[in-house]
Amino acid sequence: MAMPFVANPVKAGVNGVARKRPSLANVSSKVRSDPPRIVIHGVSGIGKTSLAAYMPSPLWIQSPGETGLETLVSNNQLPERPIFQFEDAAKPDLMSTQCQSWTDLLGACDALLNDEHTHKTLVGDVFNGWERLCHEYVCGQEFGGDWGEKGFMAYQRGYDIAVQYWKELQMKIDRLRTERGMYFVGLSHSKVTTFKNPVGPDYDRWEPSMHKKTWEATFGWADIVLFLNQETHAVDAKAGAKKAKTVTGVRMMYTTATASWDAKHRHGIPEEIPMGSSGKEAFANLCAEMKKAKEKPQPA
Repeated sequence: MAMPFVANPVKAGVNGVARKRPSLANVSSKVRSDPPRIVIHGVSGIGKTSLAAYMPSPLWIQSPGETGLETLVSNNQLPERPIFQFEDAAKPDLMSTQCQSWTDLLGACDALLNDEHTHKTLVGDVFNGWERLCHEYVCGQEFGGDWGEKGFMAYQRGYDIAVQYWKELQMKIDRLRTERGMYFVGLSHSKVTTFKNPVGPDYDRWEPSMHKKTWEATFGWADIVLFLNQETHAVDAKAGAKKAKTVTGVRMMYTTATASWDAKHRHGIPEEIPMGSSGKEAFANLCAEMKKAKEKPQPA
């Protein structure tokens, strides 16, 4: 016997929780306004850490070997900022200011989701260091610790599998935004890579120091990607010679992708924003441009 048609049946949803069938009655033009996911990459010493230090109520999670914030604070270059601490595997009686494992990193995100706190920004310093923790975990879990051609590196399988683990972290960060109203800022070192140009000669460009598969997943996920560098200008050289470049010393935030670097935004801000003389000024300039963009008349 045919089952009767039910307009809006109740079906089992996530974790067995009953969910109603999607309905056009639920269509809305209202949009969420969650804090942005920001990735900042740039040359060494350009001011990535100083810029992030002036985000709203930031909390740092440092990857192994990263002490940039602590160095700046101890030399009176930045005010003190809270740093997530972890048990030191080598010295269990001590706490480390650097996260040593992928499971500890995910656990820290869970603590920010579930525990009471007043932090408004999670700073990942550095994001490519977080990626290394992910790769180490995948190598141990999926390949028995074998980094060779019969293990993690076999047909690049390790990097493919790691992207799925990386997306688990992204989902936790998204929950921090939607459930706890937290900004996310991922800081990354930059490297020069050769872009395989399908329509012309290959060329070099700046990209975050991450594996291309991790970076592809991150670039599409982020709301804002900033590239920080000193401003350069092309100047006329002698007749018959190519134009030379000169560095002005002015530090800039670049917000749009070019042939020379990766960047993006979804906020209507200018392609170039001066950083000024301090992280505080850089953050103020970025906020001012985002405010201007919000106040522009909406397109018809």
